[in-house]
Amino acid sequence: MKNQLKKHERKTPAILTLFEKSEIIGARAVDLQKPPHARAFPIQLTMEEVNALASKGPREIAECEFNKGKLPMQIRRVHADGSFELWDLSELRFVKT
Repeated sequence: MKNQLKKHERKTPAILTLFEKSEIIGARAVDLQKPPHARAFPIQLTMEEVNALASKGPREIAECEFNKGKLPMQIRRVHADGSFELWDLSELRFVKT
């Protein structure tokens, strides 16, 4: 596999696809089902927000974290030549259709 492209060499737009959004929320929801010490990173919401969402489940907590822009995750976009781009979620915008 080739190297990561630098920010100024990126080929894809700074738009988060519906597939990427779904993948992120799903992965985070699975992560939230783990015990706190085994999670990739702690819950990124206040205790009041978590308590309000606790009865709904991990998916709703993950969606709330996503909507508030509090997920410290990255998207890896691989190109046909093997090179790839890493995008922070904070760099991408999601356009509702």
